Amino acid sequence: MSVNLNSLIKSSSILLFAKLFQKIIGLIVLMILARVLTPDEFGIIIFCTIVIQLFNILAVSGSDQYIISKDNPSENDINSAWTLDIVLKGSLYFILFITAPFIDLIVEDTNLTLAIRVLGLILLFEALQNPGLFLLRKQHKYLDITKYQVISRLFSTIMLVLIALKYKSYWAFIVADMTYWAFFLLSTYKFSNYRPRLDISRVREQMNFSKWMLSKGILGYIRSQSDSFYISKIIGTEALGEYGSIKNNVLLIILEILRPITEPLLASFSHAKNNITELATKVNITLTFIASLTAPIAAYIYFFPELTAYILLGSNWPSAPGILQAISPVIFLAALPFVTNAALTSVGRVKDIFIWELLSLFVVLLIIPVSVIFTTDLVKLAWARFLSEAILIPTLIIICYVRLGISAVRLKVVVFPIIVSSACAYAVKYLTDYQSFYVAKLDNYSELSNIGFFQCLVASSIIFLFTLTLYSSVYIAIILTSQKTEEYKFIKNKILLRIPGLRNE
Repeated sequence: MSVNLNSLIKSSSILLFAKLFQKIIGLIVLMILARVLTPDEFGIIIFCTIVIQLFNILAVSGSDQYIISKDNPSENDINSAWTLDIVLKGSLYFILFITAPFIDLIVEDTNLTLAIRVLGLILLFEALQNPGLFLLRKQHKYLDITKYQVISRLFSTIMLVLIALKYKSYWAFIVADMTYWAFFLLSTYKFSNYRPRLDISRVREQMNFSKWMLSKGILGYIRSQSDSFYISKIIGTEALGEYGSIKNNVLLIILEILRPITEPLLASFSHAKNNITELATKVNITLTFIASLTAPIAAYIYFFPELTAYILLGSNWPSAPGILQAISPVIFLAALPFVTNAALTSVGRVKDIFIWELLSLFVVLLIIPVSVIFTTDLVKLAWARFLSEAILIPTLIIICYVRLGISAVRLKVVVFPIIVSSACAYAVKYLTDYQSFYVAKLDNYSELSNIGFFQCLVASSIIFLFTLTLYSSVYIAIILTSQKTEEYKFIKNKILLRIPGLRNE
């Protein structure tokens, strides 16, 4: 048992490190390329990526989950999974190749046909990967996989930056992506000794396994990408470049970092499902933990959107500050469904999650088309889209509290410290307006380029650390003075009593 636990912890740590490393590299690359390429170039590559993602989802076979879920997968199981992947993705690439000219009509850009056809080769590269990967993942042997993923990403990132700097074209992204997938494809046959062969003996069994994954994937795709599709069609690829770059490189990065951090906390929910008091305490503690990580980031971006936009993207993205400000409430809230979904699942309330997912999908599908009736301003559309998300997520939290029978009064343990701390963070904007490191000019987006990137970066770091310190100190003070709550007892037993100076208090 301990061996398995240690292996699981080691594997999770390796995956977390790889994800953090790749996302940090991605942010650095964004900061460089946003000053070289135009929002229109970013919009084109984002649109192509959305198309490829759709075909990838339609080709999902769940091969890795199928193999990992079986106790003792045979060679027939593994080879059939590999064969099914090749057939599905090969067939869909053929459809993509034929229909690529018609996709151009959506954004009225005749230059996308070749780009989509080339980028679509990723489907084949993924399908041809050594299925020995499934066995390595099943055995929690992620070191070699992660090592070659990082090497492939570094190599492709260097190519991306060099080509973009020289040619200033979105083709830099396409060449880099193709390099990454080709390099990783070859490496899978180096670090795994398994040699697959075509086999269809277990294909039918796997297709039955994969049905639910396809429908779930399509719903998730529609919910996450419908807004980007509408914006590209209604306003154009330049608007999609600004909107998609911020959404994909700010919100999704934060979510992907928080997901592995929260998984160990959520694992204990199932053990407390028969004790509502204990479950409520764990839900509240996890919610407050996530909020304590995201609230300072959201407050900083909301109060200093111009500075954040300039550091991330430079001065050639006029709508970026407004979009960043619109997305800030979602940065604070977006990770909270990780907690509520796990809690509801632990007590068998999966139907409630499904109903909420359908409701949120309906709202997301309507919000942009309805908003366009009143305005085509990109920033206002972003506010409409993200405010709808900011309303939907609290409804899921309320559903969770009602279904678990948790008193609404206990929600104050989560909400009150956040309100007070965020109000203190709000004061930072006015306190820093009188400092000597150019902050007085940081609200003027047009003047930031005259100040200089590194001066803005220093100012940004000082302001963020000030915001984080002020927020954290107020937040912790409120939690630690609430000695009558179950949450305080939990923190005391799990954290405070482990601090040497507080053990005897």
